[in-house]
Amino acid sequence: MSKHRRCDARCHRATRDKCSCWCGGIFHGAKGEAARETFREAFGADVPAEEPEQGDLFGDGERFMQALARAREAHAA
Repeated sequence: MSKHRRCDARCHRATRDKCSCWCGGIFHGAKGEAARETFREAFGADVPAEEPEQGDLFGDGERFMQALARAREAHAA
């Protein structure tokens, strides 16, 4: 992951897998579509444009990290 606190529509339309946003490319382009959907199902919300602070992730940091781990798995598949 990067320190750049951005992962939004610009990234989701990206054609490359790697970039400098906080998701590290797992939510990018067509390949990231499955990861975005898996995250949405696991977390109950869309991928946030900015990575929320640990411990302040819509009140549930653990659920966010679990959803992110599932999204990584979906991206790798």
